[in-house]
Amino acid sequence: MEKTGSVNIALEVDARVRSRPDSPALVEWDARGRELRLSFGGFGSRTAALAAGLAKEGIAKGDRVLLLVPMGIDLYVAILAVIRLGAVCVFADPYMGPKRFDACCAAVRPKAFIGIPKGHLFRLMCPNLRKVPVQIATHGLPRWLALGMGRMIRGAEGVHSAIAAVEAGDPALISFTTGSSGAPKGSNRTHGFLRRQLEALDDPRKTACASDFPGFPILPLENLARGRVSFIPRLKPGKVAEAGGSIVRQLQAWKPEMMSGSPAYLESVADAALAKGTTLGSVRMLFTGGAPITAKALEKLTRVWTSAEIAVVYGSTEAEPVASLDAAELLRECRPLSRQGLGFCVGYPVASLRVLILPLDFTASECRDLAAVGIPSGRMGEIAVCGPHVNTEYWNNAAGERANKIKTPDGIWHRMGDAGYFDVKGRLWVTGRAHAAMANPHYRPLQAGAGLSPSGWEWLFPYQAECVVDEMPKVRKSAYLEAMGAHWVVVETASGEVRDPGLAAEIRSALADFPVAGVRFIDRLPVDPRHNSKVEYAKVRSLLEAQTARSGRSRENGQEGLVMEIRA
Repeated sequence: MEKTGSVNIALEVDARVRSRPDSPALVEWDARGRELRLSFGGFGSRTAALAAGLAKEGIAKGDRVLLLVPMGIDLYVAILAVIRLGAVCVFADPYMGPKRFDACCAAVRPKAFIGIPKGHLFRLMCPNLRKVPVQIATHGLPRWLALGMGRMIRGAEGVHSAIAAVEAGDPALISFTTGSSGAPKGSNRTHGFLRRQLEALDDPRKTACASDFPGFPILPLENLARGRVSFIPRLKPGKVAEAGGSIVRQLQAWKPEMMSGSPAYLESVADAALAKGTTLGSVRMLFTGGAPITAKALEKLTRVWTSAEIAVVYGSTEAEPVASLDAAELLRECRPLSRQGLGFCVGYPVASLRVLILPLDFTASECRDLAAVGIPSGRMGEIAVCGPHVNTEYWNNAAGERANKIKTPDGIWHRMGDAGYFDVKGRLWVTGRAHAAMANPHYRPLQAGAGLSPSGWEWLFPYQAECVVDEMPKVRKSAYLEAMGAHWVVVETASGEVRDPGLAAEIRSALADFPVAGVRFIDRLPVDPRHNSKVEYAKVRSLLEAQTARSGRSRENGQEGLVMEIRA
Protein backbone atom coordinates (compact mmCIF):
# COMPACT_ATOMS: atom_id res chain seq x y z
CA MET A 1 0.00 0.00 0.00
CA GLU A 2 1.35 3.42 -1.01
CA LYS A 3 1.38 6.00 1.75
CA THR A 4 -0.95 8.96 1.74
CA GLY A 5 0.63 11.93 0.01
CA SER A 6 3.31 9.88 -1.71
CA VAL A 7 1.65 9.40 -5.09
CA ASN A 8 0.81 12.92 -6.31
CA ILE A 9 2.72 13.25 -9.59
CA ALA A 10 3.25 16.93 -8.75
CA LEU A 11 5.81 15.74 -6.17
CA GLU A 12 7.89 14.14 -8.97
CA VAL A 13 7.88 17.39 -10.95
CA ASP A 14 8.57 19.46 -7.84
CA ALA A 15 11.69 17.38 -7.19
CA ARG A 16 12.95 18.34 -10.66
CA VAL A 17 12.08 21.97 -10.05
CA ARG A 18 14.28 21.97 -6.96
CA SER A 19 17.16 19.92 -8.43
CA ARG A 20 17.48 21.73 -11.79
CA PRO A 21 15.77 25.15 -11.49
CA ASP A 22 17.74 26.80 -14.29
CA SER A 23 17.42 23.99 -16.86
CA PRO A 24 14.84 24.43 -19.64
CA ALA A 25 11.60 22.55 -19.07
CA LEU A 26 9.28 23.68 -21.88
CA VAL A 27 10.11 25.49 -25.13
CA GLU A 28 7.70 26.58 -27.85
CA TRP A 29 7.21 29.06 -30.69
CA ASP A 30 4.47 31.65 -30.42
CA ALA A 31 2.21 32.71 -33.31
CA ARG A 32 4.90 35.10 -34.57
CA GLY A 33 7.61 32.47 -34.59
CA ARG A 34 9.31 33.79 -31.44
CA GLU A 35 10.81 31.25 -29.07
CA LEU A 36 9.36 31.07 -25.55
CA ARG A 37 11.34 29.21 -22.89
CA LEU A 38 10.32 28.23 -19.38
CA SER A 39 12.88 26.77 -16.97
CA PHE A 40 12.00 24.16 -14.37
CA GLY A 41 12.25 26.85 -11.72
CA GLY A 42 9.98 29.16 -13.69
CA PHE A 43 7.55 26.31 -14.31
CA GLY A 44 7.42 25.53 -10.59
CA SER A 45 6.76 29.18 -9.68
CA ARG A 46 4.07 29.56 -12.33
CA THR A 47 2.20 26.37 -11.40
CA ALA A 48 2.33 27.18 -7.69
CA ALA A 49 0.95 30.67 -8.37
CA LEU A 50 -1.86 29.37 -10.59
CA ALA A 51 -2.72 26.74 -7.99
CA ALA A 52 -3.01 29.51 -5.40
CA GLY A 53 -5.20 31.51 -7.78
CA LEU A 54 -7.46 28.53 -8.40
CA ALA A 55 -7.72 27.89 -4.66
CA LYS A 56 -8.77 31.52 -4.20
CA GLU A 57 -11.63 30.84 -6.64
CA GLY A 58 -12.75 27.89 -4.53
CA ILE A 59 -11.12 25.02 -6.43
CA ALA A 60 -10.19 22.24 -3.99
CA LYS A 61 -9.27 18.58 -3.81
CA GLY A 62 -11.63 16.40 -5.83
CA ASP A 63 -13.09 19.25 -7.91
CA ARG A 64 -13.10 18.69 -11.65
CA VAL A 65 -11.47 21.26 -13.94
CA LEU A 66 -12.20 21.00 -17.66
CA LEU A 67 -9.26 21.95 -19.90
CA LEU A 68 -9.55 22.95 -23.55
CA VAL A 69 -6.00 24.10 -24.28
CA PRO A 70 -3.69 22.80 -27.05
CA MET A 71 -0.26 21.35 -26.33
CA GLY A 72 1.96 24.13 -25.06
CA ILE A 73 3.31 25.86 -21.97
CA ASP A 74 -0.14 27.04 -20.83
CA LEU A 75 -1.55 23.51 -20.92
CA TYR A 76 1.12 21.93 -18.71
CA VAL A 77 1.14 24.84 -16.26
CA ALA A 78 -2.62 24.38 -15.91
CA ILE A 79 -2.40 20.58 -15.56
CA LEU A 80 0.21 20.69 -12.80
CA ALA A 81 -1.59 23.54 -10.99
CA VAL A 82 -4.81 21.51 -10.89
CA ILE A 83 -3.06 18.29 -9.85
CA ARG A 84 -1.09 20.20 -7.22
CA LEU A 85 -4.41 21.03 -5.52
CA GLY A 86 -5.58 17.42 -5.67
CA ALA A 87 -8.25 18.54 -8.15
CA VAL A 88 -8.99 16.56 -11.32
CA CYS A 89 -8.10 17.54 -14.90
CA VAL A 90 -10.78 16.70 -17.46
CA PHE A 91 -10.06 16.42 -21.19
CA ALA A 92 -12.70 16.13 -23.90
CA ASP A 93 -11.77 16.27 -27.56
CA PRO A 94 -13.56 19.21 -29.25
CA TYR A 95 -13.67 17.19 -32.48
CA MET A 96 -16.41 15.03 -30.99
CA GLY A 97 -18.82 17.92 -31.63
CA PRO A 98 -20.80 20.25 -29.32
CA LYS A 99 -23.51 17.71 -28.37
CA ARG A 100 -21.07 15.03 -27.22
CA PHE A 101 -18.76 17.61 -25.67
CA ASP A 102 -21.67 18.96 -23.61
CA ALA A 103 -22.58 15.41 -22.59
CA CYS A 104 -19.06 15.06 -21.18
CA CYS A 105 -19.59 18.27 -19.20
CA ALA A 106 -22.83 16.90 -17.81
CA ALA A 107 -21.11 13.65 -16.80
CA VAL A 108 -18.29 15.27 -14.78
CA ARG A 109 -19.94 18.56 -13.68
CA PRO A 110 -16.71 20.59 -13.62
CA LYS A 111 -16.28 23.43 -11.15
CA ALA A 112 -13.93 25.34 -13.48
CA PHE A 113 -13.22 25.59 -17.18
CA ILE A 114 -9.83 26.70 -18.54
CA GLY A 115 -9.73 27.28 -22.28
CA ILE A 116 -8.20 29.28 -25.08
CA PRO A 117 -10.47 32.03 -26.46
CA LYS A 118 -11.75 29.76 -29.28
CA GLY A 119 -12.53 27.12 -26.69
CA HIS A 120 -14.86 29.52 -24.94
CA LEU A 121 -16.98 29.66 -28.10
CA PHE A 122 -18.21 26.21 -27.06
CA ARG A 123 -20.12 27.98 -24.31
CA LEU A 124 -22.49 29.29 -26.99
CA MET A 125 -23.39 25.72 -28.03
CA CYS A 126 -23.05 23.80 -24.75
CA PRO A 127 -25.57 24.60 -21.99
CA ASN A 128 -23.73 22.48 -19.42
CA LEU A 129 -20.46 24.28 -20.17
CA ARG A 130 -22.17 27.63 -19.56
CA LYS A 131 -23.18 26.40 -16.09
CA VAL A 132 -19.56 25.88 -14.98
CA PRO A 133 -19.05 28.33 -12.05
CA VAL A 134 -15.45 29.42 -12.73
CA GLN A 135 -14.59 30.38 -16.33
CA ILE A 136 -10.91 31.02 -17.11
CA ALA A 137 -9.27 32.01 -20.41
CA THR A 138 -5.58 31.49 -21.13
CA HIS A 139 -5.51 34.97 -22.67
CA GLY A 140 -7.39 37.47 -24.77
CA LEU A 141 -10.88 37.67 -23.24
CA PRO A 142 -12.33 40.55 -21.20
CA ARG A 143 -12.86 40.00 -17.48
CA TRP A 144 -16.63 40.03 -17.80
CA LEU A 145 -16.39 36.95 -20.03
CA ALA A 146 -13.69 35.01 -18.19
CA LEU A 147 -10.93 35.32 -15.62
CA GLY A 148 -7.47 35.66 -17.17
CA MET A 149 -4.99 32.87 -16.39
CA GLY A 150 -2.07 35.26 -16.67
CA ARG A 151 -3.67 37.72 -14.27
CA MET A 152 -4.36 34.91 -11.80
CA ILE A 153 -0.70 33.88 -11.92
CA ARG A 154 0.58 37.44 -11.51
CA GLY A 155 -1.85 38.07 -8.66
CA ALA A 156 -0.51 35.10 -6.68
CA GLU A 157 3.22 35.33 -7.41
CA GLY A 158 5.27 34.25 -4.41
CA VAL A 159 2.23 32.73 -2.66
CA HIS A 160 3.00 29.27 -1.30
CA SER A 161 0.57 26.50 -2.26
CA ALA A 162 1.23 23.11 -0.74
CA ILE A 163 1.00 19.96 -2.85
CA ALA A 164 -2.15 18.12 -1.79
CA ALA A 165 -1.86 14.72 -0.15
CA VAL A 166 -3.65 12.15 -2.29
CA GLU A 167 -4.29 8.42 -2.23
CA ALA A 168 -3.37 6.10 -5.11
CA GLY A 169 -7.06 5.64 -5.89
CA ASP A 170 -7.89 9.37 -6.07
CA PRO A 171 -8.67 10.61 -9.61
CA ALA A 172 -6.05 12.79 -11.32
CA LEU A 173 -7.11 12.94 -14.98
CA ILE A 174 -10.33 12.06 -16.78
CA SER A 175 -9.81 11.63 -20.52
CA PHE A 176 -12.86 11.21 -22.72
CA THR A 177 -12.51 9.11 -25.83
CA THR A 178 -13.72 10.74 -29.03
CA GLY A 179 -16.58 8.27 -29.29
CA SER A 180 -15.54 7.34 -32.84
CA SER A 181 -16.74 3.79 -32.21
CA GLY A 182 -19.46 4.53 -29.65
CA ALA A 183 -20.47 7.05 -26.99
CA PRO A 184 -17.61 9.04 -25.39
CA LYS A 185 -16.28 7.35 -22.25
CA GLY A 186 -14.35 9.14 -19.52
CA SER A 187 -11.26 7.10 -18.70
CA ASN A 188 -10.54 7.72 -15.01
CA ARG A 189 -6.78 7.91 -14.46
CA THR A 190 -6.07 7.87 -10.75
CA HIS A 191 -2.85 9.21 -9.22
CA GLY A 192 -1.61 5.65 -8.76
CA PHE A 193 -2.49 4.75 -12.34
CA LEU A 194 -0.85 7.89 -13.71
CA ARG A 195 2.37 7.15 -11.84
CA ARG A 196 2.39 3.58 -13.17
CA GLN A 197 1.65 4.77 -16.71
CA LEU A 198 4.57 7.19 -16.62
CA GLU A 199 6.76 4.32 -15.41
CA ALA A 200 5.55 2.18 -18.34
CA LEU A 201 6.28 4.99 -20.79
CA ASP A 202 9.81 5.34 -19.41
CA ASP A 203 11.42 3.20 -22.11
CA PRO A 204 15.08 2.44 -21.23
CA ARG A 205 16.07 3.76 -24.66
CA LYS A 206 14.91 7.22 -23.61
CA THR A 207 17.39 7.50 -20.76
CA ALA A 208 20.20 8.86 -22.90
CA CYS A 209 17.94 11.51 -24.50
CA ALA A 210 17.96 14.89 -22.78
CA SER A 211 15.43 16.54 -25.12
CA ASP A 212 12.15 15.54 -26.73
CA PHE A 213 9.88 16.81 -29.51
CA PRO A 214 6.70 15.08 -28.28
CA GLY A 215 3.77 14.34 -30.56
CA PHE A 216 1.33 13.10 -27.89
CA PRO A 217 -0.04 15.14 -24.93
CA ILE A 218 0.97 12.71 -22.15
CA LEU A 219 4.68 12.83 -23.05
CA PRO A 220 5.57 16.36 -21.84
CA LEU A 221 4.13 15.34 -18.46
CA GLU A 222 6.50 12.38 -18.45
CA ASN A 223 9.37 14.65 -19.50
CA LEU A 224 8.64 17.08 -16.66
CA ALA A 225 8.74 14.20 -14.19
CA ARG A 226 12.05 12.96 -15.66
CA GLY A 227 13.77 16.35 -15.91
CA ARG A 228 13.84 16.30 -19.72
CA VAL A 229 13.20 19.39 -21.84
CA SER A 230 10.15 19.28 -24.15
CA PHE A 231 10.25 21.24 -27.41
CA ILE A 232 6.53 21.60 -28.06
CA PRO A 233 5.59 21.36 -31.77
CA ARG A 234 3.64 24.29 -33.14
CA LEU A 235 0.77 22.74 -35.06
CA LYS A 236 -2.60 23.80 -36.39
CA PRO A 237 -5.20 21.62 -34.65
CA GLY A 238 -6.59 19.03 -37.03
CA LYS A 239 -3.91 19.74 -39.64
CA VAL A 240 -1.07 17.54 -38.42
CA ALA A 241 -0.74 15.87 -41.84
CA GLU A 242 -0.07 19.26 -43.45
CA ALA A 243 2.54 20.50 -40.97
CA GLY A 244 5.64 18.99 -42.54
CA GLY A 245 7.49 22.11 -43.68
CA SER A 246 6.95 24.01 -40.44
CA ILE A 247 7.96 21.02 -38.32
CA VAL A 248 11.18 20.52 -40.30
CA ARG A 249 12.13 24.15 -39.52
CA GLN A 250 11.40 23.63 -35.82
CA LEU A 251 13.43 20.42 -35.72
CA GLN A 252 16.37 22.09 -37.45
CA ALA A 253 16.25 24.97 -34.96
CA TRP A 254 16.01 22.85 -31.80
CA LYS A 255 17.77 19.59 -32.77
CA PRO A 256 15.91 17.33 -30.30
CA GLU A 257 17.27 13.89 -29.47
CA MET A 258 13.86 12.22 -29.32
CA MET A 259 10.59 12.60 -31.25
CA SER A 260 7.17 10.96 -31.59
CA GLY A 261 4.00 11.32 -33.61
CA SER A 262 1.19 9.73 -35.59
CA PRO A 263 1.95 8.08 -38.95
CA ALA A 264 0.37 10.84 -41.06
CA TYR A 265 2.23 13.54 -39.11
CA LEU A 266 5.63 11.84 -39.38
CA GLU A 267 5.12 11.01 -43.03
CA SER A 268 4.32 14.67 -43.80
CA VAL A 269 7.54 15.69 -42.02
CA ALA A 270 9.47 13.05 -43.97
CA ASP A 271 8.00 14.27 -47.27
CA ALA A 272 8.98 17.86 -46.47
CA ALA A 273 12.51 16.85 -45.48
CA LEU A 274 12.99 14.72 -48.61
CA ALA A 275 11.71 17.58 -50.77
CA LYS A 276 14.39 19.82 -49.22
CA GLY A 277 17.03 17.13 -49.59
CA THR A 278 17.72 17.12 -45.86
CA THR A 279 17.82 14.57 -43.06
CA LEU A 280 16.99 14.98 -39.35
CA GLY A 281 20.08 13.50 -37.79
CA SER A 282 19.78 14.90 -34.26
CA VAL A 283 16.96 12.48 -33.39
CA ARG A 284 18.23 9.28 -31.80
CA MET A 285 14.88 7.75 -30.80
CA LEU A 286 11.70 8.03 -32.89
CA PHE A 287 8.33 6.62 -31.80
CA THR A 288 5.21 6.35 -33.95
CA GLY A 289 1.75 5.37 -32.74
CA GLY A 290 -1.89 6.40 -32.64
CA ALA A 291 -2.72 4.39 -35.77
CA PRO A 292 -1.16 1.71 -37.99
CA ILE A 293 1.73 2.87 -40.15
CA THR A 294 2.31 1.31 -43.56
CA ALA A 295 5.64 -0.39 -44.20
CA LYS A 296 6.03 1.94 -47.17
CA ALA A 297 5.76 4.98 -44.89
CA LEU A 298 8.03 3.42 -42.27
CA GLU A 299 10.68 2.85 -44.90
CA LYS A 300 10.43 6.55 -45.80
CA LEU A 301 11.04 7.50 -42.16
CA THR A 302 14.29 5.52 -42.16
CA ARG A 303 15.56 7.69 -45.04
CA VAL A 304 14.97 10.92 -43.08
CA TRP A 305 15.73 10.00 -39.45
CA THR A 306 19.00 8.38 -40.42
CA SER A 307 20.49 8.29 -36.90
CA ALA A 308 17.36 7.18 -35.09
CA GLU A 309 16.19 3.91 -33.70
CA ILE A 310 12.54 3.80 -34.81
CA ALA A 311 9.86 2.02 -32.76
CA VAL A 312 6.19 1.37 -33.50
CA VAL A 313 4.03 1.63 -30.36
CA TYR A 314 0.51 0.28 -29.82
CA GLY A 315 -1.92 1.44 -27.15
CA SER A 316 -5.12 3.35 -26.44
CA THR A 317 -6.55 5.95 -24.08
CA GLU A 318 -7.26 3.19 -21.56
CA ALA A 319 -3.97 1.29 -21.89
CA GLU A 320 -0.78 2.88 -23.13
CA PRO A 321 1.65 1.41 -24.06
CA VAL A 322 0.51 -2.16 -24.80
CA ALA A 323 3.14 -3.38 -27.28
CA SER A 324 6.03 -2.12 -29.37
CA LEU A 325 8.28 -3.25 -32.20
CA ASP A 326 11.47 -1.99 -33.77
CA ALA A 327 11.01 -0.74 -37.32
CA ALA A 328 13.91 -2.87 -38.54
CA GLU A 329 12.18 -6.08 -37.45
CA LEU A 330 8.85 -4.94 -38.86
CA LEU A 331 10.36 -4.21 -42.27
CA ARG A 332 12.51 -7.34 -42.32
CA GLU A 333 10.14 -9.99 -40.94
CA CYS A 334 6.59 -8.64 -40.75
CA ARG A 335 6.28 -6.68 -43.98
CA PRO A 336 6.25 -9.79 -46.22
CA LEU A 337 3.47 -11.26 -44.04
CA SER A 338 1.43 -8.05 -44.16
CA ARG A 339 1.67 -8.20 -47.95
CA GLN A 340 -0.05 -11.60 -47.73
CA GLY A 341 -3.07 -10.07 -45.99
CA LEU A 342 -2.16 -11.03 -42.41
CA GLY A 343 -2.64 -7.56 -40.90
CA PHE A 344 -0.40 -5.11 -39.06
CA CYS A 345 2.20 -6.26 -36.53
CA VAL A 346 2.41 -4.07 -33.39
CA GLY A 347 5.11 -6.12 -31.70
CA TYR A 348 5.77 -7.66 -28.33
CA PRO A 349 3.55 -6.83 -25.31
CA VAL A 350 5.24 -4.74 -22.61
CA ALA A 351 6.52 -6.88 -19.75
CA SER A 352 4.13 -5.52 -17.11
CA LEU A 353 0.95 -6.47 -19.04
CA ARG A 354 -0.99 -9.65 -19.62
CA VAL A 355 -2.56 -9.88 -23.09
CA LEU A 356 -5.17 -12.38 -24.27
CA ILE A 357 -7.04 -12.98 -27.51
CA LEU A 358 -10.72 -13.58 -26.75
CA PRO A 359 -13.35 -15.12 -29.04
CA LEU A 360 -15.21 -12.43 -30.98
CA ASP A 361 -18.52 -13.67 -29.58
CA PHE A 362 -17.36 -13.53 -25.93
CA THR A 363 -19.40 -10.74 -24.30
CA ALA A 364 -19.26 -11.50 -20.56
CA SER A 365 -18.34 -8.70 -18.16
CA GLU A 366 -17.26 -11.17 -15.45
CA CYS A 367 -15.27 -14.39 -15.70
CA ARG A 368 -13.68 -16.72 -13.15
CA ASP A 369 -10.95 -18.03 -15.50
CA LEU A 370 -10.37 -15.74 -18.48
CA ALA A 371 -7.16 -17.51 -19.48
CA ALA A 372 -9.23 -20.62 -20.22
CA VAL A 373 -11.39 -18.53 -22.57
CA GLY A 374 -8.37 -17.14 -24.46
CA ILE A 375 -7.62 -18.65 -27.86
CA PRO A 376 -4.24 -19.88 -29.13
CA SER A 377 -1.77 -18.16 -31.44
CA GLY A 378 -2.82 -17.88 -35.06
CA ARG A 379 -6.51 -17.63 -34.14
CA MET A 380 -8.29 -14.31 -34.58
CA GLY A 381 -10.22 -12.62 -31.78
CA GLU A 382 -10.53 -9.46 -29.69
CA ILE A 383 -7.46 -8.19 -27.86
CA ALA A 384 -7.83 -7.80 -24.08
CA VAL A 385 -5.23 -6.49 -21.62
CA CYS A 386 -4.70 -6.41 -17.87
CA GLY A 387 -1.95 -4.81 -15.79
CA PRO A 388 -0.84 -1.93 -13.59
CA HIS A 389 -1.26 0.79 -16.25
CA VAL A 390 -4.54 -0.50 -17.69
CA ASN A 391 -7.52 1.69 -16.84
CA THR A 392 -10.14 -0.24 -14.89
CA GLU A 393 -13.05 2.21 -14.74
CA TYR A 394 -14.91 4.99 -16.52
CA TRP A 395 -16.25 8.07 -14.81
CA ASN A 396 -19.90 7.49 -13.84
CA ASN A 397 -20.42 5.06 -16.72
CA ALA A 398 -21.48 1.61 -15.52
CA ALA A 399 -22.77 0.68 -18.98
CA GLY A 400 -19.39 1.53 -20.53
CA GLU A 401 -17.64 -0.62 -17.94
CA ARG A 402 -19.94 -3.60 -18.58
CA ALA A 403 -19.26 -3.33 -22.31
CA ASN A 404 -15.50 -2.79 -22.11
CA LYS A 405 -14.23 -4.28 -18.84
CA ILE A 406 -14.08 -7.89 -17.62
CA LYS A 407 -13.89 -8.54 -13.89
CA THR A 408 -11.84 -11.58 -12.88
CA PRO A 409 -10.48 -12.82 -9.52
CA ASP A 410 -6.96 -11.65 -10.47
CA GLY A 411 -7.78 -8.23 -11.93
CA ILE A 412 -9.94 -6.20 -14.28
CA TRP A 413 -9.28 -6.65 -17.99
CA HIS A 414 -9.89 -4.05 -20.68
CA ARG A 415 -11.20 -4.89 -24.13
CA MET A 416 -9.08 -2.96 -26.63
CA GLY A 417 -11.85 -3.05 -29.23
CA ASP A 418 -9.31 -4.29 -31.79
CA ALA A 419 -9.26 -7.67 -33.48
CA GLY A 420 -5.96 -9.47 -33.74
CA TYR A 421 -3.89 -12.52 -32.97
CA PHE A 422 -0.49 -13.70 -31.75
CA ASP A 423 2.04 -15.20 -34.14
CA VAL A 424 4.36 -18.08 -33.23
CA LYS A 425 7.04 -15.62 -32.05
CA GLY A 426 4.70 -14.02 -29.52
CA ARG A 427 4.21 -10.85 -31.54
CA LEU A 428 0.80 -9.20 -31.47
CA TRP A 429 -0.93 -8.43 -34.77
CA VAL A 430 -3.89 -6.08 -35.26
CA THR A 431 -6.34 -6.56 -38.12
CA GLY A 432 -8.96 -3.86 -37.48
CA ARG A 433 -11.70 -2.83 -35.09
CA ALA A 434 -13.53 -5.85 -33.69
CA HIS A 435 -16.93 -4.42 -34.62
CA ALA A 436 -15.78 -4.19 -38.27
CA ALA A 437 -15.75 -8.00 -38.71
CA MET A 438 -16.80 -9.10 -42.19
CA ALA A 439 -17.89 -12.67 -42.96
CA ASN A 440 -15.33 -14.38 -45.20
CA PRO A 441 -17.00 -16.19 -48.13
CA HIS A 442 -13.61 -17.74 -49.02
CA TYR A 443 -13.21 -19.32 -45.58
CA ARG A 444 -11.53 -22.74 -45.49
CA PRO A 445 -10.34 -24.08 -42.10
CA LEU A 446 -6.56 -24.21 -41.91
CA GLN A 447 -5.02 -27.64 -42.07
CA ALA A 448 -2.58 -28.69 -39.35
CA GLY A 449 0.89 -27.27 -40.07
CA ALA A 450 -0.34 -24.90 -42.77
CA GLY A 451 0.76 -21.28 -42.72
CA LEU A 452 -1.62 -18.42 -41.99
CA SER A 453 -3.66 -16.96 -44.83
CA PRO A 454 -6.75 -14.74 -45.08
CA SER A 455 -8.85 -17.67 -46.33
CA GLY A 456 -8.09 -19.54 -43.10
CA TRP A 457 -10.03 -17.06 -40.94
CA GLU A 458 -13.81 -17.06 -40.69
CA TRP A 459 -13.83 -13.28 -40.43
CA LEU A 460 -11.97 -10.57 -42.31
CA PHE A 461 -10.99 -7.10 -41.07
CA PRO A 462 -10.02 -3.84 -42.82
CA TYR A 463 -6.29 -3.73 -42.03
CA GLN A 464 -5.68 -7.10 -43.66
CA ALA A 465 -6.56 -5.86 -47.15
CA GLU A 466 -5.33 -2.30 -46.54
CA CYS A 467 -1.81 -3.52 -45.67
CA VAL A 468 -1.72 -5.15 -49.12
CA VAL A 469 -3.14 -2.22 -51.10
CA ASP A 470 -1.20 0.50 -49.27
CA GLU A 471 2.08 -1.10 -50.37
CA MET A 472 1.36 -0.24 -54.00
CA PRO A 473 3.41 2.74 -55.28
CA LYS A 474 0.38 4.50 -56.78
CA VAL A 475 -1.67 4.27 -53.56
CA ARG A 476 -1.52 6.87 -50.81
CA LYS A 477 -4.16 5.31 -48.54
CA SER A 478 -6.94 2.76 -48.84
CA ALA A 479 -10.04 1.56 -47.01
CA TYR A 480 -11.52 -1.94 -47.12
CA LEU A 481 -15.06 -2.14 -45.83
CA GLU A 482 -18.43 -3.77 -46.11
CA ALA A 483 -21.30 -1.73 -47.56
CA MET A 484 -24.59 -2.62 -49.18
CA GLY A 485 -23.98 -6.31 -48.48
CA ALA A 486 -20.66 -6.47 -50.34
CA HIS A 487 -16.92 -5.82 -49.80
CA TRP A 488 -15.33 -2.72 -51.34
CA VAL A 489 -11.91 -1.11 -51.69
CA VAL A 490 -11.81 2.68 -51.69
CA VAL A 491 -8.51 4.23 -52.74
CA GLU A 492 -6.86 7.63 -52.46
CA THR A 493 -4.02 7.69 -54.96
CA ALA A 494 -0.64 9.31 -54.43
CA SER A 495 -1.15 11.49 -57.52
CA GLY A 496 -4.74 12.46 -56.77
CA GLU A 497 -5.94 10.55 -59.85
CA VAL A 498 -9.54 9.41 -59.38
CA ARG A 499 -9.96 7.16 -62.43
CA ASP A 500 -7.34 4.45 -62.91
CA PRO A 501 -8.70 1.18 -64.38
CA GLY A 502 -5.20 -0.32 -64.48
CA LEU A 503 -4.66 0.23 -60.76
CA ALA A 504 -8.13 -1.15 -60.02
CA ALA A 505 -7.23 -4.36 -61.87
CA GLU A 506 -3.91 -4.56 -60.00
CA ILE A 507 -5.72 -4.20 -56.66
CA ARG A 508 -8.20 -6.95 -57.53
CA SER A 509 -5.33 -9.25 -58.47
CA ALA A 510 -3.42 -8.52 -55.25
CA LEU A 511 -6.56 -9.20 -53.18
CA ALA A 512 -7.29 -12.58 -54.76
CA ASP A 513 -7.88 -14.03 -51.25
CA PHE A 514 -10.41 -11.31 -50.39
CA PRO A 515 -13.93 -10.74 -51.68
CA VAL A 516 -14.00 -7.49 -53.66
CA ALA A 517 -17.24 -6.28 -55.26
CA GLY A 518 -15.59 -3.18 -56.64
CA VAL A 519 -12.74 -0.67 -56.43
CA ARG A 520 -13.64 2.98 -56.04
CA PHE A 521 -11.40 6.06 -56.06
CA ILE A 522 -11.76 9.10 -53.85
CA ASP A 523 -10.01 12.47 -53.91
CA ARG A 524 -9.35 12.27 -50.14
CA LEU A 525 -10.24 9.57 -47.64
CA PRO A 526 -11.95 10.89 -44.48
CA VAL A 527 -9.63 10.44 -41.49
CA ASP A 528 -9.79 11.24 -37.79
CA PRO A 529 -9.22 14.94 -37.03
CA ARG A 530 -6.73 14.39 -34.20
CA HIS A 531 -4.07 12.18 -35.82
CA ASN A 532 -5.18 12.43 -39.48
CA SER A 533 -4.35 8.71 -39.68
CA LYS A 534 -7.38 6.53 -38.88
CA VAL A 535 -9.91 6.02 -41.68
CA GLU A 536 -13.43 7.10 -40.72
CA TYR A 537 -15.23 4.09 -42.18
CA ALA A 538 -18.75 5.35 -41.44
CA LYS A 539 -18.14 8.42 -43.60
CA VAL A 540 -16.56 6.31 -46.36
CA ARG A 541 -19.58 3.99 -46.26
CA SER A 542 -22.00 6.92 -46.57
CA LEU A 543 -20.04 8.35 -49.53
CA LEU A 544 -19.90 4.93 -51.17
CA GLU A 545 -23.64 4.41 -50.78
CA ALA A 546 -24.40 7.88 -52.16
CA GLN A 547 -22.06 7.31 -55.11
CA THR A 548 -23.64 3.93 -55.84
CA ALA A 549 -27.08 5.52 -55.86
CA ARG A 550 -25.82 8.11 -58.36
CA SER A 551 -24.19 5.38 -60.47
CA GLY A 552 -27.51 3.55 -60.61
CA ARG A 553 -29.04 6.62 -62.23
CA SER A 554 -26.04 6.82 -64.59
CA ARG A 555 -26.41 3.14 -65.47
CA GLU A 556 -29.97 3.76 -66.51
CA ASN A 557 -28.60 6.38 -68.92
CA GLY A 558 -25.80 4.09 -70.17
CA GLN A 559 -23.08 6.25 -68.61
CA GLU A 560 -21.45 3.96 -65.99
CA GLY A 561 -17.78 2.99 -66.39
CA LEU A 562 -15.88 0.10 -64.85
CA VAL A 563 -14.05 2.36 -62.38
CA MET A 564 -15.94 5.06 -60.59
CA GLU A 565 -15.06 8.15 -58.61
CA ILE A 566 -16.27 9.23 -55.18
CA ARG A 567 -16.15 12.88 -54.24
CA ALA A 568 -15.73 13.50 -50.51
